[in-house]
Amino acid sequence: EKSQKGKEKVANNVHPHRLSRGGYDLLMETMMAEKRSRDSGDRTPSPPPRYEGWKRARQKPDGSYTSTATKVVADKIDSLVEETEKGSFVPMGRDDILTAALGTAEHGGQVRGVGRGATITNYFGRALRSSPYTDVTEQLSQLETKIRAEFEEKMAVERQMMQKTMLDTLKSAGFSQNASPTKQQVDNCSPIDIAGNFDSMKASCSVAPANMKEDLDNDTDSMA
Repeated sequence: EKSQKGKEKVANNVHPHRLSRGGYDLLMETMMAEKRSRDSGDRTPSPPPRYEGWKRARQKPDGSYTSTATKVVADKIDSLVEETEKGSFVPMGRDDILTAALGTAEHGGQVRGVGRGATITNYFGRALRSSPYTDVTEQLSQLETKIRAEFEEKMAVERQMMQKTMLDTLKSAGFSQNASPTKQQVDNCSPIDIAGNFDSMKASCSVAPANMKEDLDNDTDSMA
């Protein structure tokens, strides 16, 4: 029964490899030795990426691949390597070049293209996940920013309307331009200041400019 299952597994494998009993471990040792031989100045070259091991494990002595499907994936790998060098593709953790080329994510068990004992966790590290608390905090922060911006915009509009109304009222009452309240006094009567400090607002808005009082006194004397 086990033999039959093994045969079925081999038959369904569209990317058959040509590894010996040493598997990927022996292949990596061979590839590292080749790198040291090519780069004689570098005594400790970095291990080849797993997509190189995956391709090499499926190459025949003449450089061809073990299946047409494997050739397609190998070409995709070469294309992604070029895109990575240009910056148009950025490998991120387990979403690396080999995963993108194969079109399927890593699953439980042995990681593809590397030696025995490599699991998703010890090869790629644990996946980073945002906690629900972090998500809620971010949403609340965005909502607060939106509400604050809308409030400030509304206050600015009401402030302009109040300033215009006050100036129009004073002009219609016959006060001279010099008797008009200063900008600072009008600002002190704005909705923002009303909301922030009601007591100081009353004091500021109740004090008429000195020249306004003089105009009123002069008008009274002339009538007498």
